Amino acid sequence: VEAGADGVEVHAAHGYLLNRFLSPHYNARTGTYGGDADGRWDVLRKILQHIRRAIGTDAILGVRVPAWEEVDGGLTVADVATGLAGCAAWLSYINISIGNHDGLAAGRPVLAYTTPWLVSRPSLSAAASVIRESAGLPVVVTGGVVTARDVATLLAEGADLVGIARAAIADAEFARKVLAGHGDAITACIGCNECTLVPFSCPVNPAAGREAEMAVRRRPDATRRSLAVVGGGPAGLAAGLAAAARGHHVTILEREDALGGQLADLVRDPARRRWTDWLQRLRAEAGNALDVKLGSEVHRIDDLDADAVVVAVGAIASAPGFDDDGSVPLLSSTDVLRGARPIGPVLVVGGTEPHLDPLLTARLLAAEGLDVYLVSQLVTVAPTLEQRTLNHLLRTLAEFGVVIRPSTRVTGVHGATARVENLLSGRTDELQIGGIVLAQSRLPDPVASRWQLSSAERPVYLVGDALAPRRLTHAVLEGARFGASV
Repeated sequence: VEAGADGVEVHAAHGYLLNRFLSPHYNARTGTYGGDADGRWDVLRKILQHIRRAIGTDAILGVRVPAWEEVDGGLTVADVATGLAGCAAWLSYINISIGNHDGLAAGRPVLAYTTPWLVSRPSLSAAASVIRESAGLPVVVTGGVVTARDVATLLAEGADLVGIARAAIADAEFARKVLAGHGDAITACIGCNECTLVPFSCPVNPAAGREAEMAVRRRPDATRRSLAVVGGGPAGLAAGLAAAARGHHVTILEREDALGGQLADLVRDPARRRWTDWLQRLRAEAGNALDVKLGSEVHRIDDLDADAVVVAVGAIASAPGFDDDGSVPLLSSTDVLRGARPIGPVLVVGGTEPHLDPLLTARLLAAEGLDVYLVSQLVTVAPTLEQRTLNHLLRTLAEFGVVIRPSTRVTGVHGATARVENLLSGRTDELQIGGIVLAQSRLPDPVASRWQLSSAERPVYLVGDALAPRRLTHAVLEGARFGASV
């Protein structure tokens, strides 16, 4: 406050220290700051009292608390409302949310505060009304707000103010668009939580955290050039849209009958259907800004009429890496997304893939009633996956009965028998299966590097998985950076 801030907010939510003092589930103290509800809340009351004395009566003082806890014997809405009523004398407002900071409580996964796209968050509107009536203070509601409709609903049902975080990373103009009545123009957060893993990293907004860099790169180019982008996936579209924003003429050549590339396949999975809005927005933006040619198979780069060519043809499945006599169906995870189905029990081979593909492939098949084995050569499955998403997926796979075997490779498949080896112990085992799905690391499409090496007419650039397969957020950022600087 002395430095010029209008106020401060005390954090007593999400499983952090003060939350655990307030919670009857976590707080087992019998003396000071424990025992009954009055004792548990005493620590927060004293902290707020001391802060108010320090900052004076004119500065703002708020507190963030859980609306309720999702564990047996945890805080209820009534508990929180009563506790806050005893704190109201020192407060200016109350900020409520739900979820544990790591998605774990009582030894099992519950709702994470930064909820991944896989989970629907409950409404906090009723809790906001009860807490406001008890404490007599304005209530801020936060968590999972991604659209203008979310804001309008919360304000209509009991919130005095709505807080956003990830939504503003996905679209820095979120608040302005809501206030101006342009909610349809918002680029909605898809809940992938990449921003919580590598701040700020956002596939729907590659400029997040890099605004100054992108502002410099996006200055209109005095020399208008023509750019041909081969491949209409996320990286190719990001490159094309960024280049078009600088005034270049961009043609997108996509061999399929619709734009989207890998993203168009991913949203076929019911678990990733929420990403469809992002895909549709990319298609709409491309239709407005680019010359889109669908069903266009490119055979020779030198046949293209452009000053420069960007190759964004994506990746291909890698070889199985084990002997297979062909007795059972062998599919890729992309085959499964496009509708092919193995016969159960299914062996999902994760190989050294460190991210989502093995887990979501196993989830998709198990959700359809198939028995699934998931083997990964890594010591832990999906080590690069954001922790809250991983917690939820592991819980879901456990509920479906998926058998996960880390540190394991497949050495051969003969008949309906798959031989596997534990890489730490050397122990071998046999699994009886009806089909195999490869969900392991992919390889750049070899045509991309051949085109780059063979072109004599113009410069050829590789972006996205055509250069090196990786996560969506990285591929999109690379495409946007290239397009903004070409």
